[in-house]
Amino acid sequence: GVLGANVIVSSIAANAVYNSAILDNAVTSAKIADGTIIAADIALSTISLDRLNQSGCASGQTAKWNGSAWACADDNDTNTTYLADGQSLQLTGNTFSALPSSVTLQGNLFNGSSQLVQLNGTGYLPALNGSLLTDLAPGNVANGTLGAGVIVSSVGANGVRPGSILAGAIVDADINSAAAIAISKLAGTGILGADVIASSIAVHAVYAAAIKDEAVSSAKIADGAIIAADIAMSTISLDRLNQSGCTSGQIAKWNGSAWACGEDTATGDISVSTITIAGNLIATPAATTVSAGATLIVTGAFMQVHNTNLGAVTLSGSPLLSNGTAGQVLVLQGDSDIRPVKVPSSGNIRLLGGVSFNLADHETLTLVYDGTYWTEISRSVN
Repeated sequence: GVLGANVIVSSIAANAVYNSAILDNAVTSAKIADGTIIAADIALSTISLDRLNQSGCASGQTAKWNGSAWACADDNDTNTTYLADGQSLQLTGNTFSALPSSVTLQGNLFNGSSQLVQLNGTGYLPALNGSLLTDLAPGNVANGTLGAGVIVSSVGANGVRPGSILAGAIVDADINSAAAIAISKLAGTGILGADVIASSIAVHAVYAAAIKDEAVSSAKIADGAIIAADIAMSTISLDRLNQSGCTSGQIAKWNGSAWACGEDTATGDISVSTITIAGNLIATPAATTVSAGATLIVTGAFMQVHNTNLGAVTLSGSPLLSNGTAGQVLVLQGDSDIRPVKVPSSGNIRLLGGVSFNLADHETLTLVYDGTYWTEISRSVN
């Protein structure tokens, strides 16, 4: 991307702006420090005559080296006369050329020690020993493939260019193990080989798109690493739940600190619009001790009241019974004929005809709460 206009120079690391990061024509004269450009910065055959400063030269003068610097000087034309000997060299008009007889004048023996080389009948050089040839310029060597006998010492330093290497010729064994191959030299796309080890990958360098689908198996996930936020909503089906020690019919129930196996029993208030019971409705008995002057606390739907006094005791707390929920049904049962519990028709209790009832052994009183009072439904004297 492109950095915003507000990025300042101090935000850029030293030597961090590389060639391709500089916009074409972005470097103007004002950006170049005076005296910075040296000869090596100027390409050959680049500066045209109209770019040269007059440098104090007068009309007709030229730039001439004076032994220490270039300076203005007169254009002096000093003529030199050259003569051809007419035997080995001749001048025809303005052109010098060698006479055909010039070689034979030097000797008629060829291809021997200290002698001239004569071309063969097809115009090629005869077989020669070139072991002593030196300073052979690349421009004088024809294109082609060097023979297998060419050794490394015959190749100049930095003489092997990219185009000189056969595609696919460099194999793993050709690369020195100590070679520090920069990341910039690696292709931006492709698949890493199986031999790439974890220590070669930078920390946090593997991003989501680089991981192949289905590549992360159970063995790749650290135990306990997956947290609730990692699991998508409505993802885990029942067949993914471990039995966790539960027996048949038990459910997962919160015990106050963790989920644990528990019996399938409902406690507390349950609100439903309609309930259909195919079997029996069973209220679990709750034994409660009655104390004179204390409110009888409702702890269940079926309460067995117990009197510890010697003789009858009358409910006399305020309120007589703790308040319930409108529509709540309560069954009270006595457990003793000699220590009965008397329930008066007063306070927040309304009994049939305003008549109190003694709860003796196995005698019951059924009440319903209307939001204000516990009202009698029925009583049984057994």
